[in-house]
Amino acid sequence: MLLHYPFIGALAEPYLIFVNSIVLVGAGVATSLLSGEVNKEKTRYEAIFSTSQAGILLIERPNLTISEVNSRLERMLFYHPGELQGAHLGRIWKNTDEMEAFFSAIAEVRSASDVETRFLRKDGDEVVVLLSVGSGYGKSVVLTVSDITARKIAEKEREQERLRSQTYLNTAGGVMLFVIKANHNVALANRRAAEVLGQNESMIISHNWFSTFLPPEGIRDDERHRFNQILTGKPVSDDSFEYPVLTPPRGRAAYCRSFYHPPG
Repeated sequence: MLLHYPFIGALAEPYLIFVNSIVLVGAGVATSLLSGEVNKEKTRYEAIFSTSQAGILLIERPNLTISEVNSRLERMLFYHPGELQGAHLGRIWKNTDEMEAFFSAIAEVRSASDVETRFLRKDGDEVVVLLSVGSGYGKSVVLTVSDITARKIAEKEREQERLRSQTYLNTAGGVMLFVIKANHNVALANRRAAEVLGQNESMIISHNWFSTFLPPEGIRDDERHRFNQILTGKPVSDDSFEYPVLTPPRGRAAYCRSFYHPPG
């Protein structure tokens, strides 16, 4: 609603002072409210920073300056408190070309999750990390960093062990050798096994040994039961057994002599 009042010259100056005061008070209230919201937002981020089990960085775009960093990330990368404040993100991101490409890719969406890359510790050692990105306040973005170095090392060691086991199995040229897990699935098979069964390794691995490769007429259930007994430490009359195995097109190969050995 717009109200018109007659202009009174004598009241002009007091009237303008009054209006200006209202404008200034309104601007002050708006500024105060905005400042309060920003402070609330910053308080929320500070609470997350201090309690998170992951490393967290607040990055200012577009110059990629580290404006905030939590103590978890400082410990992860062997930096003293506050040492990374104001530093360029390239100081800890190993491949800066990859870093630039990453931020170009998220320029519009400003979000990503479970991105694997490598950071550098203060002493130069590499850390394999998973990154997740979200919007911060203003032009900033939040990087959440999880150290997966130990997991990657364990995965590499398991793969090396698998390759060593596979090499050992393949040295037994004329003998079929399998590694069968407790769930009855084939974990490893040598070349001779693939030749006899008429399938490549990928068609043998992870398949149930008893259901897939043994004939059903009594043999399958008996051998499954015997295998489970050995795994649970129950005595059996003999640890080697003879039975036929199925080969394409589900015919029977020559008798297979098996030796079951529990882990360890």
